[in-house]
Amino acid sequence: MKTKLLFLTTFLSFALSFAQTKISGKVTYRNKGVGEVNVTLKDTYDGATTDANGNFSFETSEKGNKSLTFTHPKYIDVEKPVVIESQEVSVNTELKEQINEIDAVVVSAGSIEASDRKEQPLY
Repeated sequence: MKTKLLFLTTFLSFALSFAQTKISGKVTYRNKGVGEVNVTLKDTYDGATTDANGNFSFETSEKGNKSLTFTHPKYIDVEKPVVIESQEVSVNTELKEQINEIDAVVVSAGSIEASDRKEQPLY
């Protein structure tokens, strides 16, 4: 009997130590959902990409104080601190547009002559 109780206690503590915590939320810009934003738990491989409405959801076995990063080429990267415990975590964030300036590019070429006949110089 004691062996079964010890096994059951060990199994439950092992299972609880690997319990997954769900992290979800919504990413917006001017109150509209933003799709294709990469949401990752910093320094881990855990994360997701937002859907067309800006919603995301993923599970992690990480615990404690962590940071969520939100990245998209059109917007400024955002990093938000989160505390991951045993309950579900919900994080919403508003993105700001990243302004990229492209300097004018001037392409010029000299004149190129291609001919079989030789021209007489003017003097």
